Amino acid sequence: VTVEFDVTYPSTANGSNAQVGGLPFAVYTPGGQFGSAIFFTDLGTQIYLVSNAGATTFLFWTQGGTIQTNANMSTKTVRAVYTYFTD
Repeated sequence: VTVEFDVTYPSTANGSNAQVGGLPFAVYTPGGQFGSAIFFTDLGTQIYLVSNAGATTFLFWTQGGTIQTNANMSTKTVRAVYTYFTD
């Protein structure tokens, strides 16, 4: 499955993990997490889109393995093409 999106986060100080939902099918990964994306962002750091097996959401992770919070994503824009496998 390949999805394309353009997301701009609202201004927030919320410390919960930033995630985007609404993937059309649950992610299939026999061994855990998966993500593959081509994206553009104004975060100032490289990020990865990661989904858990069976999820219809994905999280934003930094290259160092830190999950981004809503506060980290506040007013930031991410444009991406995200490809994943489904069962």
